Amino acid sequence: MFAALDQVSKASALNRSTLTPAPPQDHPVRLNIRPATLVDSLRLQALQLLAGAAFRTVGMSEIADNAPTSVAAFGDYAAAGRSWVAEEGDTVVAFVLVDDLTTAAHIEQVSVDPAHAGRGIGAGLLDHVQVWATARGHTALTLTTFREVPWNAPYYARLGFTEITADDPEALALARILADEAVFLDPATRVAMRRPVTSRPRPVRPLGQAEHQAPHQPEDPARPPQHADERLTVESGVG
Repeated sequence: MFAALDQVSKASALNRSTLTPAPPQDHPVRLNIRPATLVDSLRLQALQLLAGAAFRTVGMSEIADNAPTSVAAFGDYAAAGRSWVAEEGDTVVAFVLVDDLTTAAHIEQVSVDPAHAGRGIGAGLLDHVQVWATARGHTALTLTTFREVPWNAPYYARLGFTEITADDPEALALARILADEAVFLDPATRVAMRRPVTSRPRPVRPLGQAEHQAPHQPEDPARPPQHADERLTVESGVG
């Protein structure tokens, strides 16, 4: 349900240059988004470890040291049709997991390979989920995240997410999620956010890093078209 420990990483530390977003390219990134399959699971675990290591740079090694989501859990999301991967060529470079709330699609996790960060890939995955959510009659995307980590709440705010209020339809469900998270995470560091599926955030170059989920979980929009400054061409698979 949330961005948290179970979905975070215990990978070996990456050096700072590895965590630096790749420089802009002279041509748009060719991105294919498709439904995830069980076969993708080992690669998705590796992406979690890579993306989670970024937490070491902000003094959150306990998050970076957490185990990745199990292969079985990734398989459950794939079987339910609630996980997607982004590919550049034949390489899976990012993924998103989604929980289906009554009125919202809840972003359980979105992770991007740091070597491919800063290209709008995470934002593209969120847009893909928003199209899916709209087709299901949902009114919003929701998530829980770290309030101060630069590639968590501040990043999502730039993509049109706002802090949940008591009047929002998802307030009770998200309060329960935050309460469950409090067993593992300091609630003062966490925030629940939502984005209406009709919102069209202003153009922004995403940071492209990861938001991770809580250990009690099995494993963390229509805003098309893509913004020009994200240099991203999306070819979405059916899903």
